[in-house]
Amino acid sequence: MALNQAKGGQQGDLVQFSLAMLGQLQQRHQQVWRLQRWLEQGSAMPLAIHLEPMVAAHHSPLAMRLTLSWHNGESCPLAWLEESGLLEEVMAHVLAQAYTMTPLPLLLGMSKTQLARLLRSTLIRLASGRIIVGLPFLTKEDPELKAMVLRADLMLALEEVGSATMSLARGGWPLVYWTPCRTSEEEAVALQPLVQALGLTTLWPARLREVTRPASSLQA
Repeated sequence: MALNQAKGGQQGDLVQFSLAMLGQLQQRHQQVWRLQRWLEQGSAMPLAIHLEPMVAAHHSPLAMRLTLSWHNGESCPLAWLEESGLLEEVMAHVLAQAYTMTPLPLLLGMSKTQLARLLRSTLIRLASGRIIVGLPFLTKEDPELKAMVLRADLMLALEEVGSATMSLARGGWPLVYWTPCRTSEEEAVALQPLVQALGLTTLWPARLREVTRPASSLQA
């Protein structure tokens, strides 16, 4: 009897899992369809553009972090757009609209793979001089990618810095900003000598800057 109950429980879990997966697939299909309809017919944009001020030591924003969400509040990351095959088309419209919302550079978080894709697409014409590419980290030399970044006149921001960052900066990578988004205040203080030696400007979300008010040791 206990064995039958266990089997029944496993089957029930499998059914619930299958239903959840089916629901996710249906939701994804519907979201892709809405984007395709918007791109083809010019209907209302199904995504909301969010611009978050990013500040350094002073309070005037130096850039605006750009993120996307569906109108129900669910995040729409670039990775999702990439997997759906809609990254370039959607971002062309998003960037064009975002440029009308602020004169400041846009901080756009992405992976190295997405950066390489951006550099090889027509989107790069919209990005030159207006986009700060936010990478989680950069640890290895990549001459081809560096050459494309320099040609495109892009600025880079890193979320994580370490011992390898110095050699990359000396090697000509356009490293301009540090965005310690996942770093505690104590870790940020400890990393300041390295950040200053790299010549990076520390950018914080304005809302966090007002709440945490890092000490004077957290300089730009």
